[in-house]
Amino acid sequence: MKQALFAVGVMALVVPVIQASIIVLGEGPFGMLIDVHLDVPQNPNSEPVSQMVAYRHYAHEFTVTVTGATGPGFLEFSGYLFANSFNGSASSEYMSSWSQVTSTYGIATTPWAPQGSTPIFFGFGGPEVGVDFTFGVPQSFTLIADSYVSYQFYPMLPGVPPYLAGAALDSSVFLDRRMGVYSYNQNAHLQDATVVFGVPEPGSMMLLAGGLCILSVLLQFQISHRRSQEKRKGSDRAAGI
Repeated sequence: MKQALFAVGVMALVVPVIQASIIVLGEGPFGMLIDVHLDVPQNPNSEPVSQMVAYRHYAHEFTVTVTGATGPGFLEFSGYLFANSFNGSASSEYMSSWSQVTSTYGIATTPWAPQGSTPIFFGFGGPEVGVDFTFGVPQSFTLIADSYVSYQFYPMLPGVPPYLAGAALDSSVFLDRRMGVYSYNQNAHLQDATVVFGVPEPGSMMLLAGGLCILSVLLQFQISHRRSQEKRKGSDRAAGI
């Protein structure tokens, strides 16, 4: 059985959550956004282990509408970033582990350690990650998360085995449904507000994709036209010689 350096248990939340009268509804980015796992091989003979890497990237667009006041506001997310840390060994054994989450406002990353990094909570006193919005107006945003783990071993001292042999390395990003709602007009966190998450309409996504396609075609046309002009100029110079 693998030696687990750390285990995190999470429960899927499928019902609206109310905290301090902040009601959170809709299809939001809740739960485990991303997770990577790396099993370090058993190594009884202390053989070299080339670098092993596990990495995942998450990027998803959402909409959020917040009611309960007027004017501009800030929606603060909360959650947990997990990664492994390692104090090292006498032989040449190296691991790296980190995770991070990014929104339109703020970024949270697991703090660096000599090898790997340490887990942290973000939001509610931790690093701020969230979205600026206007009360009553749907706001689009993209939430991004990354998780990374790597391991390698090159024996340098005879008889010194790899400490992490058989270990399970993990890195993950978890977002819960606790939200903080701040009103700039009132200069205070609200005790009563409703937060509704959703996903962009398919039409808007198709419009964006269509716009990007048209932009790509125009760019290719411009490049082709420029190349034709350069060839024509080259032909003219050759004819004049």
